[in-house]
This record gives sequence, C-alpha cells and structure tokens, in this order.
Amino acid sequence: MKKIGFFMLAAMLLTGSLFSGNAMAGVNEPAPQDKKVTPTEVYYFHMTRRCATCQAVESVTEAAVKEYFADALQKGIVTFKSVNLEEKANKSLVKKMKISGQALLVINGDER
Repeated sequence: MKKIGFFMLAAMLLTGSLFSGNAMAGVNEPAPQDKKVTPTEVYYFHMTRRCATCQAVESVTEAAVKEYFADALQKGIVTFKSVNLEEKANKSLVKKMKISGQALLVINGDER
C-alpha cells in the first residue's frame, strides 16, 4: 500500500513539473540576498488532558520541524510552540488566534 501511495505522489509531482513549462527555470540562479525572510510560527494548541493521538500529533510535528527546518529553527526563522489552552498565561494568545479547541497552526506573515 505504501508503494502505491509513493508512486501516486511521484506521478503527480512529475506530471505537474512536466506541464508547468518552467519547472527547471531558476535552478542554478542564486537566491536574491535582499529578500526579507518572513518568520514562520508553528503552534500546537491542546488541552491539559490529552489522548495518545493528541500527544502523538505534538511529538510528530515537533520532530518534523526539527528534522526538516533545523537551520531555520537555529536562526529563529521557524519556531515551534506547544500551547496549553487551559493555562491562564496563554489566554491572550488563544484569544488572538481565535482558538476554541485543539489545533495545529502554521503561520507565515502578519495576518491571522
């Protein structure tokens, strides 16, 4: 089953790159140095009591962020925060983000 899923994903990516026309455009071009990097925030909002699945969502998300964005984490470009909805210290953030239950948010930019 995993092989089928992998081949389907590979086929979709290949098809998209074939029809995009400029899939390889800019591959060897250096990234512009004057471009401002917008920080990305990853939040996992949860309750105090959590099931095994809820705990797994947090641990897998944190591990993925650390694995795939290690450099950005070190530079402060990407952050990961686990936020307990029921703690008073987090009430203002919960209200600002308009969170009412468990949620995983990836935010890039100023708009919420």
